[in-house]
Amino acid sequence: MKLLCLTILALAVNLAAGSARSAPVAVGDSVHLNWRTTTGMAVVNRELRGHLLVVDFWASWCHPCMQEAPNVAKAFRRFSSQGVGFLGVSLDEDLPTMQQTAQKIGYAWPEICSGLAWSDPIVRKWGINGIPATFIIGPTGKVLWKGYPIDLAAALKDQLKLHPTQAILAKKAAALLASATAAVLADHNPIRACRDINKISPAIQRDSTLRTAVKKLLFAVRRSGPKPVQQLRKNTAAMNRLSAIIGRGNVMIFLGL
Repeated sequence: MKLLCLTILALAVNLAAGSARSAPVAVGDSVHLNWRTTTGMAVVNRELRGHLLVVDFWASWCHPCMQEAPNVAKAFRRFSSQGVGFLGVSLDEDLPTMQQTAQKIGYAWPEICSGLAWSDPIVRKWGINGIPATFIIGPTGKVLWKGYPIDLAAALKDQLKLHPTQAILAKKAAALLASATAAVLADHNPIRACRDINKISPAIQRDSTLRTAVKKLLFAVRRSGPKPVQQLRKNTAAMNRLSAIIGRGNVMIFLGL
């Protein structure tokens, strides 16, 4: 019954949209982001690299949006630390009202609010005819999912398996580097350690959070003697993984080469 009521309310909001707009953005479409939030922050496609972005269309006067607000806020608390960004596009006409409502319902992410409601250029370009409307945008700007906020958490969980963010990859890489270092310290032989190193995703590029872990590993190899150093150096795949994180030159320096 609750879902039926929400559907009816959403339809009412949909009908209120009125004027014609572009064809709705669909899953598989590539979107161009060149927006600015209420605080002046630029939102552009290049910022998507290594991340997913949730774009949520809503308004404080939209009853279905308020009903679904806890689901969006809960998804933010669960996934924001995993490299998922959140962005709201509010159809409110009054900025202070939007800001007060956003704070009240726990919307702790950037918002776009032109005050133009259904005439907002983003709303019209995306073909938004009803709210709430929620999208997941991938790191290349492709729409991975669109739907109702009640399904957002499950959708993010699925999409993160298919499109792991830099934060998730870095966490896995840190664990692999720790395991590799432990292996070197245990037997002074990098061969077993290389198996862990080679499991690091090649998508990890110049991640500063991993620099210390890589240095610890390389110093452990260096302290093990010239032979282990040469063994690691000859493992092209492992050297490439480590070089992608801190640069080839630094790898050679830390190995004493």
